Amino acid sequence: MSYEGPEYRGDGWAVQADGNRFWGVLGAAGLFLITPDDRVLLQLRALWTNRGGTWAIPGGARNPGETAAQAAQRETWEETSIDTDRIEVLGELVTAAAPLDHVLRREHVEDADEPLLAPLKQLAEKLGDPREAIKAQPVTNPRNGGQAIFGLGARWWWEIKDENLNDEWTYTTVIAECPEALDFSATSESTDLRWCPLSELEEMDLMPAFREALPVIREELAALRKQREQ
Repeated sequence: MSYEGPEYRGDGWAVQADGNRFWGVLGAAGLFLITPDDRVLLQLRALWTNRGGTWAIPGGARNPGETAAQAAQRETWEETSIDTDRIEVLGELVTAAAPLDHVLRREHVEDADEPLLAPLKQLAEKLGDPREAIKAQPVTNPRNGGQAIFGLGARWWWEIKDENLNDEWTYTTVIAECPEALDFSATSESTDLRWCPLSELEEMDLMPAFREALPVIREELAALRKQREQ
């Protein structure tokens, strides 16, 4: 996948032919950050995010030009404020993949677009729920064909269908270690953060995709640690 438009980011949905959606139009990456005594950094996802209310590793959409490791570390810093200079990347593996039909990419709302959104924002304030307002009063931007949506940072965006980006979507788990349980602070994308014992992860209400990937992540972690010791 590639795109050379101005200020393009990877935020948005990658969509399969059957309608299934995955976050990150250029793919996504997450950081499986573990301490030497086997505590893993977990994030309770905010309710407005994809699979909100479940526990998973920090992560998100890859931006153009980013490696998986760069994306995972950037997202972790944005979501937890953890000092990523204190972590060591051990390796990475693709833990999910899917063929795509198109993507629904995001664009920022420009100042010139505000008059278009003003009635919708007023309705959202009246109803107390932006999503309900969008259902009742959808707005299309004539400049880019985008549909008004609310989300990602609790902000308004234009969502634009792009059929030029239709390759395989992947999620890469980046495995890293830090010397101790580093200090963190939750941002708008996290309801809670926790250093959880590796042996107790399955007891948490995990994001389904993360739960499914855990066995191969454990195997890869063990292999990477063994390789480092040799």
